[in-house]
Amino acid sequence: MKAANLHSQAFRFTLFGILFAAIATSGFAAEIPWKSTSYTVQVREESLTMVMQNFCADQGIVAVISENVVGKVSGKFTKLAPSDFLDQMTSAYGLIWYFDGAVLYLHPASEIQTTLITMSFAKVGRLVTALKLVELYDERFPLKTLEEEGMVYVSGPPRYVELVTQTAGGLEANAQRYAAMQSSRDVVEVIPLQYAWADDLTLTFNDRDIVVPGVVTVLRSILTGNTGLESIENRDRRRSASVGKLKGTGMRSLGAAEDDEIDPQPAPAEQQGDEPGPPQPFPMVMADVRNNAVVIRDKQENIHFYREIIETLDVPAGLIEIHASIIEVNTDFSHELGVDWRYEDEGQASGGFFATTEREEDDTFAFGNSGLTLGEGLSFTTILGDAGKNFLARIRALEADGKADIISRPSVLTLDNVEAQLETNQTFYVRLEGDREVDLFNVSAGVTLRVMPHIINDEQGAKIRMSVSLEDGNVTDGRVDNIPVVQKTTINTQAMIRDNQSLLVGGYVMEKRTNTLKKVPLLGNIPLFRHLFRHKERRNETVERLILITPRIVNLDRISLHNQITPRRSNFYDTQPLPLDPNRFELETEDTGSR
Repeated sequence: MKAANLHSQAFRFTLFGILFAAIATSGFAAEIPWKSTSYTVQVREESLTMVMQNFCADQGIVAVISENVVGKVSGKFTKLAPSDFLDQMTSAYGLIWYFDGAVLYLHPASEIQTTLITMSFAKVGRLVTALKLVELYDERFPLKTLEEEGMVYVSGPPRYVELVTQTAGGLEANAQRYAAMQSSRDVVEVIPLQYAWADDLTLTFNDRDIVVPGVVTVLRSILTGNTGLESIENRDRRRSASVGKLKGTGMRSLGAAEDDEIDPQPAPAEQQGDEPGPPQPFPMVMADVRNNAVVIRDKQENIHFYREIIETLDVPAGLIEIHASIIEVNTDFSHELGVDWRYEDEGQASGGFFATTEREEDDTFAFGNSGLTLGEGLSFTTILGDAGKNFLARIRALEADGKADIISRPSVLTLDNVEAQLETNQTFYVRLEGDREVDLFNVSAGVTLRVMPHIINDEQGAKIRMSVSLEDGNVTDGRVDNIPVVQKTTINTQAMIRDNQSLLVGGYVMEKRTNTLKKVPLLGNIPLFRHLFRHKERRNETVERLILITPRIVNLDRISLHNQITPRRSNFYDTQPLPLDPNRFELETEDTGSR
């Protein structure tokens, strides 16, 4: 009978050893403090639960045995190491055990639990480290983890799964509190910019300050819900034209002058009086002008929103080179230019003077077919292809005969959506004296051209939309209260042209008076005899003023290093060489006045 029981136990040892080899391998959470080095027992048809309770009691270990642990044990176990006896019994009867450092838990294999733990704040690797530090991790029941997704798959005895779940919950709670504390913590972040301006860009044109909002202004507008138009308008308001405004006379006026400021701005209602103003609102966004960076003070959790907005705003802008030719043509010869100031669309002529045009060139667009001549005082716009070079060639031909004159050819490089200004003015100051005030006011006259370009890329290629503002003025002989009268002509228009095409604006007539002095070099400067070698000529003529505007998109990647470091004359105005008139010969010409 005893031999049969031993053979039966050996068979069961082999069978369950194969089934639970993975579970019965060595490696466990905490060392079981065995009371003795060997254990000997002989039982006969004794319940498995009683055998394991007696074993744990003999070793001084507290045991919790599942009520589902059933079976009878018969046999003699002589001088077995306590750990070997535990492994043999669990393998033979299909049990799993787990020691948490104080209690030994025994369960049938059918009570193995499986659960999925999700960790949103704490790192998964931190869970394994914490379990090992407190000696709760058991290598027989490894954790399967997904680090990036924050998921942990655990399978093992109920007590083991419970401890792992509790530990993960504690780590997650601590990490969440830390994240909440960090997110609510005030931080200062400095974000440098590469392409955009951090602070507002102020452009001074004549007596106006035009403000281009920077990234900081845009962020403040988003935070406060204010578009910022009111503040920009206040900064963009027309400044006083007075220079060094003097009020009163003598030392008496020094105190009074301090109280009379130009266009004083009232303080906000909530800050008037002796009461202090409201505290600085949170968050704070400011510009570091020296480093062209945005400085932000806000909660940690909000910083990534600022970064996303700044990455969207801080993008490279296109470069546009704007050429302008200011041309004067004698009205008697303007018809020789052959310019059609209209464009045709299916036989219908469109366009007109002082027209705000916003159009694209089509196949029906033609030049020089309508025969429309320019009337006095009218201003027209039209589009010229090939950068207007053919038109300039005709101007050069008229210029060689003295019928036209290119008085200025400025060029400027600007960014997309940033206004460029080309200005040639003369300024004089008018002294105005009152009862107790003496003021100086400036009066300017000349040509001011402002162009706002915008690049449009589509399937047909690059196009440039331009908003053009032209102001042309000159000082006349007329006077009011002994102050010269300034005559000004203003043209505002919009147009859409292709890259390297030209927009011709003009056609308005102006009176030009020229005083020319011609003299022989050296001899014309000899006192008493110089009148014999010089000639004065006064000429009054009516000319038409034309403005040829040519924008060109600049690609920095296509500009060679040689072009960047080698000075060279632009070929924009280069045309075919014109024959010189051998009959025209002037020893020296001095223009003494032009109006």
